[in-house]
Amino acid sequence: MPTKEILDQYLPADKILKVNDRDDSLIPIDIPLPECPPIETIDGYGLPAKEQKFKRQVIPLALVKIIKSCDNTDEIWDRIYGSYTELSEELAWIKKQWYYRIHGYWFFNNGKPTWITGQHFFYLNYTPIDVGLPKYRDRSRKHFICMWYFESYHYDFKNITYDKLGNRLPNKYGDELEDVERRTVLGLVYPKQRRAGATYESLAWVLERIIRHLQSHSGIQGPDKTHGYRAFKKLIRMWRKIPFFFSPLYEGNNDPDTALNFVKKTTGKINAEQGLESVVTYATTNDGLYYDQEKLLDYLREEPGKTVLSNIYMDWDQIRQTMGQGAMTELAGFALFPSTVGEMEKKGGENYFYLCRDSNYYIRTKSGTTKTGLVLVFFPADEGLEGYIDEYGESIIWDPTPEQAKFTHKKKGAHQHLLDEREHYLRENTPEAIEKYQEQQRLFPLCLKECFTSMGGRVGYNEIILDKRIAELRFDENVTVRGNFEWSDGFGSKVVFMENPMGRWVVSELLPEDKTNLKFIEDGHWKPLYPSSYMHASDPFNFDETEGKRQSKGGGIAIKRRNKKDPDYDPDQDIKKWKTPDVSATYSYRHADTDKYCEDMLKQNLYYGGKMNCEVNNEMVRKYYIKHGYRAFLYFYYDTDGKRRKTAGFNLNDKTGDAILGSSIDYIERHGHRCNHLELLLQCKELKGRKDITNCDLVAVHGSATNAIENDYRADEKDDAEVVEWNLDSWKKKA
Repeated sequence: MPTKEILDQYLPADKILKVNDRDDSLIPIDIPLPECPPIETIDGYGLPAKEQKFKRQVIPLALVKIIKSCDNTDEIWDRIYGSYTELSEELAWIKKQWYYRIHGYWFFNNGKPTWITGQHFFYLNYTPIDVGLPKYRDRSRKHFICMWYFESYHYDFKNITYDKLGNRLPNKYGDELEDVERRTVLGLVYPKQRRAGATYESLAWVLERIIRHLQSHSGIQGPDKTHGYRAFKKLIRMWRKIPFFFSPLYEGNNDPDTALNFVKKTTGKINAEQGLESVVTYATTNDGLYYDQEKLLDYLREEPGKTVLSNIYMDWDQIRQTMGQGAMTELAGFALFPSTVGEMEKKGGENYFYLCRDSNYYIRTKSGTTKTGLVLVFFPADEGLEGYIDEYGESIIWDPTPEQAKFTHKKKGAHQHLLDEREHYLRENTPEAIEKYQEQQRLFPLCLKECFTSMGGRVGYNEIILDKRIAELRFDENVTVRGNFEWSDGFGSKVVFMENPMGRWVVSELLPEDKTNLKFIEDGHWKPLYPSSYMHASDPFNFDETEGKRQSKGGGIAIKRRNKKDPDYDPDQDIKKWKTPDVSATYSYRHADTDKYCEDMLKQNLYYGGKMNCEVNNEMVRKYYIKHGYRAFLYFYYDTDGKRRKTAGFNLNDKTGDAILGSSIDYIERHGHRCNHLELLLQCKELKGRKDITNCDLVAVHGSATNAIENDYRADEKDDAEVVEWNLDSWKKKA
């Protein structure tokens, strides 16, 4: 009986595992854990807390001797059956191993009763990896529990609400669940750090399950044939080490090259096949149809975040059909998508991002599943980082305790270590160092957004600002709305905004009705009531032509300008804290009729007010405005001597072209942290150089608008309040 001093060291067992709880962009998920058994039945009971830790199972010596003296599993079992009475304790030990494998295993870990799943028990004790048997890690415990929980998950939220269009609204943390008596999760998406062990853990899951299921098929697929084959060979190496008491009947090559079939044939007998009749295969292509017509028990997609030969998001639509039946009303299989993430455009990260985004546990369809049927789980890279794990398998995330410091000899935790590594590259501040910084974020992400950091074009944009804001916007679809600006009653009538998911504009600022369409007519020409309120830019460039395989799009933008007479205006305020100028709307679309594009630019201009900066070399917008009486809405540049140019608009082909790119770069430096237009930021990120600006329609119009605003400031134009006062007086006289 342990002393009271020892018992006082023991802690209560956890009742839930909380995941996705260290990332502000994610909502935590609570996973209920099995009820703790009587503590005196738990391994390690009676020991002082500091002596309690995970210990591997040890095969009894009598069984070891039998194994060494036999050539195969059949011989081992024959020897055991022949000595049944003498081996009663050893057989009881085998039964215990099976119990742990099926029901999980409890042990005391530094004073706390701790439960691991059966697959985790199997992995730690009987599936060697590339460095021998794996060590106990708390992060691995969490991963296995997530797989265990969601594989048999049969719940939906009790409180379900819909919007006026019939779309199901997201649930929130703490909402009650109810049993719907059918599975509602198909698998896990697990974006991770480099060398986290998730592939081996997933392979152990696949192997443990296939060797106790009858007539089942599990599949492994990589970003290409080579990667799929490598993962399959890792599983084979695990399988060859399985002890006899877990090993199913098998006959054939001990190193199968294409499929692992658990079948034993008896020669000369009709229908004499015995065994599980189950199989593990790997896909020889990355085609989503590879397993078409199959019914999979488990599907492991190796490194989906680096798949470039196919679209992993689209592939999953095909693969998921192999995981259920009845138009997916009955889910049968389980899918695993662990991956470090490749560079967003070049290495497949973009498609994996969409898979992650649409696997939000709290956003469900009417059927009760997420959009993908999968659930996203994420553990920051400071959890389980090699070198920052104590003797109990716990992660040393923050400053180590005195006991942890003795064990690891570390003065800082994993979190600070990763920040220090990044700071080193930031201090160098070269294009190469920034690229290394971005790679460091992807390989060791501290939040989900960092998994999808992409490399830029090295043209001068502040990529740290771009990366941060792009990551924020990827997981926030509510800051903009897509739709169209339309005439309320034919051409020239009031312009209104109509929301449309397929619309041509992305809008982050909608105005009150009485603040739109503010114009007046003078001498037969329409003029903006507030000419300095917004700056617009349009860039049709080679709109009528096809550049190679790419059809050029017309670009448009509206930027809200800063009003010096605003009550909140502070001349001493840091420019990065300004509320304006803000990008209010962006447009990227190809019309079959170029007049339609020009009309769209006019509608945008009239809705917000202000001036339009159009391209000089392509006159379609300028001519369209003049033709319809809106010449006063066009923006004219001022030369360095203060004289207004004769022709409205900008020219990408003269020195203004360099200034336009510079203005866009400056804007991102000052205001990029609050820009709400993802497509614009992505184009800034992807721009390869000044000549490439014609391939990035939004960058062209963004730079044109910001450059025109700068030109206005340099020309010392009248402020909004003065211009408004003059316009109101003229308007009243005309009225």
